[in-house]
Amino acid sequence: MANKPLETPLPADLPENWSEGQIVAPAGGSVGLSQQHGYNYLMNQVNAAQRAVNQINQSFENISGKRVCRAVVGAASAGWTAGDCDFLCDGQNDDAQIVKALETLKSHGGKLVFLSGDYKVNQALDLLDLGELGGDIGLEGCPGARLILTKNLSFRADKAPCHCHISGLTFQAEGAAVLYLSELHALVENCMFQNVRVEFSGSRSGLPATDFLFQNNWMETTATMPSEGWGLLRVSTITSAEGSKTAIAHNFIRSAAKLPILEAFPPPGGTSVFLSNNHIQGFGENAQTFNIDRGALVADNIFVDIKQLDIAYSSVVGNYVKNGVLWVNGPNNGAVDIPLASAVCNQVENGSIVASGLTMVTGNSVQAPSDASGIFCVKSANNAAPEASPSVTGNFVAGQTVGIQLNANSYQAPECSCALVSGNKIYGCSTPIQIEANWSDCLIADNLFPAGSIVDKGTGNLIRGNSNDKGSGAGTQGPQGPPGQGLPSGGKRGQILAKASDADYDFVWIDPPSGGGGATPEQIAEAARILVEQSWEESY
Repeated sequence: MANKPLETPLPADLPENWSEGQIVAPAGGSVGLSQQHGYNYLMNQVNAAQRAVNQINQSFENISGKRVCRAVVGAASAGWTAGDCDFLCDGQNDDAQIVKALETLKSHGGKLVFLSGDYKVNQALDLLDLGELGGDIGLEGCPGARLILTKNLSFRADKAPCHCHISGLTFQAEGAAVLYLSELHALVENCMFQNVRVEFSGSRSGLPATDFLFQNNWMETTATMPSEGWGLLRVSTITSAEGSKTAIAHNFIRSAAKLPILEAFPPPGGTSVFLSNNHIQGFGENAQTFNIDRGALVADNIFVDIKQLDIAYSSVVGNYVKNGVLWVNGPNNGAVDIPLASAVCNQVENGSIVASGLTMVTGNSVQAPSDASGIFCVKSANNAAPEASPSVTGNFVAGQTVGIQLNANSYQAPECSCALVSGNKIYGCSTPIQIEANWSDCLIADNLFPAGSIVDKGTGNLIRGNSNDKGSGAGTQGPQGPPGQGLPSGGKRGQILAKASDADYDFVWIDPPSGGGGATPEQIAEAARILVEQSWEESY
């Protein structure tokens, strides 16, 4: 509240009972009247009133030049009054009051504060273009402030760059609603979303790059939400504005709806997605998926009961996945200008890893369910290059059926080739590695498993140095080649070999020539070395 401009109240005791014949004297008492009838007293009060008027004028002059940078909205249902806030909402149709509050920040930006209580948005509210505010905007909720959405709520900045900071608010949908944040540098933190989907979109042609940060939020849905439509949390950029960044970090997201939980589809070039330290949980009986496409880092998250984590052209590092499939997709045509894919040091419990395209799968721990393989290598599309295949190295796989499978599915015609499966430890699987018929020219080497044998239904695959190889690990012994020509039999100590004719391998043992022209021991040794080398080359 502002201070009163008059520090001392003016007395309201000037006489109003003048009668005919009375006079004014310097002091009222000198002519038989009260003190208040004296001229000096009267003029003193008149001057005080004049000074008060001047002070009031000065105060209004100061107020009129001050811009509003903070508007407060209160809810009457929570006990707030008009004296507590700038805009009082009745809890029934609060759209107009919210828009009026934002309009007070027009031309310079500022903060809109929601006091505790419920604010109901009944219309499909597309709030004014925040870029027209002329500055950045913050929407902050005091503890207990809740926006109840019956329709979608949209904040955008179509005409000018704008930073939007939303914090401390609860968004609750009656039915299902969407919070749109478009063309903004948007920071959303410490908020709660109940049955409300959130979409970040931006970077349309001609507009600057947009950055999105979604952190420390709680997002939860029920099974009553619609089962069709895009994901609960969606990030999409229409063009490849250079420098656009998206970070989704330290959130708790739990969904019972049959919807994708996250969809992030940045375009090629210039855009990056960082997903870290989130706890994301679904429900096994529903068909939730999780989709990230192109150039993302997905690190140190917990995923529980998600049917399928579909992550393409990205790095997936250090995540914990329980009761789901981690599907990592790499380029399928060998193009080096498309980001490669990797799954490194993830822990998968009661689930599998599926790798397609140019993908590196290394250092993961996979505990497979009883009816599935631990790691699948698959072809990503019918038109994928046969040699665009995964590299699976240094993983620990435990299960009951197949540990690592080069799999056949509807996308794998024509053939697949050139997969690498090496240095893995496979435990508890009746078939440690299985290669289906459509795979060829793969290298399966140096894998360790205590039981079972590799099943190779393919062609031309090089399999060596694995636990079931015989011998010292030099690989499976091939068929015996034809014998070499060898040395002629016979001979005795001190004799040397000499050509009997010009035909190959036609040697005989002879005594060395006598005299100084005989062969030296060094010449004899070199001749023997050449002969042995020729014999070895002809043996296979």
